[in-house]
Amino acid sequence: MRPREWKFKAGLAILVGALLLLTFPWIQWRAAPSRVIDVVIVDKTVPDISYREHKGLIWLLNQQKIVDQSGAGYQYDKSYYGYHPHKTGDERMRRLPATLRGADLIYLADSYGIYNSVHSKEEREEQIEELVYGGMNLTDVQKIQAAAMTGTTIIAEHSILAAPTAQSVSRQLQKMLGVEWKGWAGKYYENLSTEVPLHIMEKYTEQTGKEWSYSGIGIVLIHHEGEVIVLDRQDLRESGMSISFSKENSDKYNVERSARYNQWFEVVAPKSGAETVANYKLELTSSGSAKLRRAGVPAQFPAIIQYEQKSHQSYYFAGDFAERTVSPLMVQYKGWDKFVGSFIPDSSPNAFYWNIYIPMMKTILSYIESRQVYIYESDEEESIQKRV
Repeated sequence: MRPREWKFKAGLAILVGALLLLTFPWIQWRAAPSRVIDVVIVDKTVPDISYREHKGLIWLLNQQKIVDQSGAGYQYDKSYYGYHPHKTGDERMRRLPATLRGADLIYLADSYGIYNSVHSKEEREEQIEELVYGGMNLTDVQKIQAAAMTGTTIIAEHSILAAPTAQSVSRQLQKMLGVEWKGWAGKYYENLSTEVPLHIMEKYTEQTGKEWSYSGIGIVLIHHEGEVIVLDRQDLRESGMSISFSKENSDKYNVERSARYNQWFEVVAPKSGAETVANYKLELTSSGSAKLRRAGVPAQFPAIIQYEQKSHQSYYFAGDFAERTVSPLMVQYKGWDKFVGSFIPDSSPNAFYWNIYIPMMKTILSYIESRQVYIYESDEEESIQKRV
């Protein structure tokens, strides 16, 4: 064989091998059967068609080939109950059906709501005027409770316990989820001078009598009654804030032991019988610790709370876990989540989504599937006993 011919054939073989290697995960994904898990998604905070508050969840369901009872895949713009900005009139508010019984999972992504706002030159500078739609109501909660009694798993995220949800409704949700809400919410900012919403700055000025002059990295905490705490670069260590798991829970949920976290969070505590699965930790200097002590806020508090009951289990994610501004690529690619996660450094703001949220949700979804089999076998056994 001539050298040129040999080189050509060798190069062709390498190219074909590389293409097969790259397409094999796609073939595996296409060949795998769909998984039927009926998921009810509630998102009342959809001001535009980015669908950011439930985007991370929908991507995961599609990547895992999870479909609803009719065999249809989940869609960003259709597969949720809440506010639909692309529709008109009454169709904009898609309310929960008469019953949620039979659902495998109810996922309460966000209930902060939609507001009429006056915008200034900068998009972040807006004055909230009037609630258009939002908050969890008593009817919502009663339907969710009825479904939970029949075995539906409940997952709820940050904001559903706070206004505009009425306090009486919030207390019912807290009881159902095994969570005690402390009234504090916060967020990590890369730049305190340009990213913090104007209404928080105004509350700070009302509280202190000082103009907002902060800049650089920081964490802002705000209480539902109006108190504001600002932790700037003088108060924080380099990592700022993290979420961490014990070795036992890291193994149980197949997640990394810790990751950086920089989205919205809440200060909560577990009620009796509930378990703290993971904790937030604010990495503070002595000045930062002193600020929190004066306000009675702990530097470490639950990020994920699980509540196991006879009929069902629930998880409270005390943050914006499913929020994504951009949809990840490669939905139809087996193992893509593990591939991406293996290359993301722990310090990256994306590490949480790929190395904590996705593997944890995969574990929960697998648990839900196992319950489907258990319930089916139990029903079959009961039916046989009745015939005998």
